[in-house]
Amino acid sequence: METTLDEAHQLQNGLAARATGGDFANLDYLQIRSSLMNDSSTESLVPDFVRRCKNIDQFWAWIKDEKPTYAERRKIIWDSFSPLIEEIETLSKPTKETSDIFATPDFFGTTDWRLTNAPSVQKAISDVSLKLILLLELVNTSNTLGSENSVINDIQKAQLIALLETALAALNAPAIQTSAASGLFSWLTKILKRGLEKGTENGVSDAMGDVIDSGKDLFSELAQQPGISDLDKLL
Repeated sequence: METTLDEAHQLQNGLAARATGGDFANLDYLQIRSSLMNDSSTESLVPDFVRRCKNIDQFWAWIKDEKPTYAERRKIIWDSFSPLIEEIETLSKPTKETSDIFATPDFFGTTDWRLTNAPSVQKAISDVSLKLILLLELVNTSNTLGSENSVINDIQKAQLIALLETALAALNAPAIQTSAASGLFSWLTKILKRGLEKGTENGVSDAMGDVIDSGKDLFSELAQQPGISDLDKLL
């Protein structure tokens, strides 16, 4: 089920896509626009151009004459949606378990290694793995990542690919080192945030978001499992 924050991001990204030669379904635009404008907590922060444009064609007619370049159009959209998204994030008040799950050293206590044999953990691992495979494929074929003005340079792109491949291999192990895994998810979170600001391809951004969300689910499951303070105890 989509949250209000999901809707705001979807509308922002959809409009950015339409403003730069891509597509955004009119039905999606109408539904999300209506949802945000009929919510008392978000109505006042909906961008003015969304209020004025009653369908996606009206938005296109406005944005194509407002600024000539894709970069300028993206900036208008990002800047206009920023207050709305920040307010939704504030109202959401995420719990420590979800907001700090990748960043808080003591989330797992003193045991850094967690067993992965529980069915719930295996299910979460399967979900993360499938999404990592998709993200890896998209990163490998991306025309944006690693290019000039990208959120990451070519060296960082190569490093990201290596980390994704390593993560896939590590998920097959009988135990996961949570501190090492959290580094990957934390980095992906930062890249995603910067990517949304700079206009990374929608497919890549969506795939990163999916990996991060499934990673949170995995970490929540791992937190319920027995910890191993010393990997030698597995031997």
